[in-house]
Amino acid sequence: NIQKNSAAAVNVLMASPTFYFLFAKMHGQSIFISCVRAITGTMRIVPFMGFFYAAFGVTVPFLTQALMARGQTYEEAQGNAGVILMLSGFFVIEALVELRGCGVTFAQMTPASFILYLPALIGRLATGVLTQQKKTGSESDPLLPESWREGPTWQQHTAMTFDMLHLDKDFITTAMGTSVFQHVLNGVTWTLLNKGKASTLGDIARFLLGGMSGTALSGAAQFGKTFILRSLFGFSWNWFSSQPVDMPAYEGYLASLPKELDAAKAWQP
Repeated sequence: NIQKNSAAAVNVLMASPTFYFLFAKMHGQSIFISCVRAITGTMRIVPFMGFFYAAFGVTVPFLTQALMARGQTYEEAQGNAGVILMLSGFFVIEALVELRGCGVTFAQMTPASFILYLPALIGRLATGVLTQQKKTGSESDPLLPESWREGPTWQQHTAMTFDMLHLDKDFITTAMGTSVFQHVLNGVTWTLLNKGKASTLGDIARFLLGGMSGTALSGAAQFGKTFILRSLFGFSWNWFSSQPVDMPAYEGYLASLPKELDAAKAWQP
């Protein structure tokens, strides 16, 4: 489980520059500034992500075992353990990761802003982090029917393209399922960046409905940008999560264990 979470942490860090670049660009920054924000945003979240995934790697096996003792299967227990741990307070750490990565300082954060931010974050985590964490090291669930691989030429080529780009059901969940929640998160973040401690729930609501120009059209356009952001970031994250996991340090250690612990080497996703 530590191996899996180490891989998941690396995956999200490799995908993070895409998110921070797009966040800066969709809020009016230049290409150069957006590139800088892609790097600095990712650097800011490294300590938080290290603690986040390390804690998951160490704690989830114990929670999984406890849930299995109550009659749950391994798959059910592992999924529920992640949800329990996330809702036990780890979503607050994730909130700090998000805000700091986008440039919001601790001095700019307000208690009122978290009234909207935390529920939206929980919703996005359920369709984002937990989905991709579970996916790491496992087989992708194809989006297209298996029959397309043996169908007409256009179906075969479409299926091969989807396989090559790892466009699977987890991609759809991550990209589309998180857009509404991300729109709320972006609204809170942008308002805090611009107004800091003076931000109110009304300011956030006006941005969510009216976007950067304060009109309904601008609000709709802002949501469209958020959908593009989540789709491209979801594609990047899903791509990295779909790659084979090669961690020689872990494999070497597991290979050195006594024979009676061989089962530990069977890394179950």
